[in-house]
Amino acid sequence: MTPNTRGVPVDVQECSPSAKLVYLLLDREDALAQQQIRSLAGISEDTTRRVLEELEAADAVLERPHPGDGRCKKYVLTRKLEVA
Repeated sequence: MTPNTRGVPVDVQECSPSAKLVYLLLDREDALAQQQIRSLAGISEDTTRRVLEELEAADAVLERPHPGDGRCKKYVLTRKLEVA
């Protein structure tokens, strides 16, 4: 099943299917750590890193310090899904 990408920024629409999935998860959850992204998306550690790099290159995701764990980062969207 392909997720509905209506309202997803054009730069993200040109990303891989895994990147689109992670974008939609972040839109729903607001902020997630890599481990949470892996678990929710069902993707490997390598794929998670690659997808986050892809989304960062598209200026769709920002890395933020994790409030409860200085060794961990949280990822947030630079812009939320635009729902018409």
